[in-house]
Amino acid sequence: MKVVEENDVLKLDGSAAKYLSTDIQMSIIRELDAKAGYTIFIAADQFKTCNDALCNVRKEVAKKLKLYDENDFAFCWIYDFPLFEWNPEDQKWDAAHHIFTMPNMSILII
Repeated sequence: MKVVEENDVLKLDGSAAKYLSTDIQMSIIRELDAKAGYTIFIAADQFKTCNDALCNVRKEVAKKLKLYDENDFAFCWIYDFPLFEWNPEDQKWDAAHHIFTMPNMSILII
């Protein structure tokens, strides 16, 4: 949704905005400290689906705005990465990345 200004009042414009009351729109604008011209992305689906979709939006925006150098490499070491994800259909944990890993039981909440 795009934040637009109409008669000195901010409001949301876009296909999702029509489903939000004026009070909800104002709350979103206020909580995000949004200004006219801002774009707000809202994803509604399973947690992983939303994260994947918004991740791809973030990467595409960064690429189009040239916010990073494609020839740069910035290495980092990631630990306690979520290697498993809950499979609600089979009621079990599935490997999210590498099959030869073990979940950190101290951070798993079932």
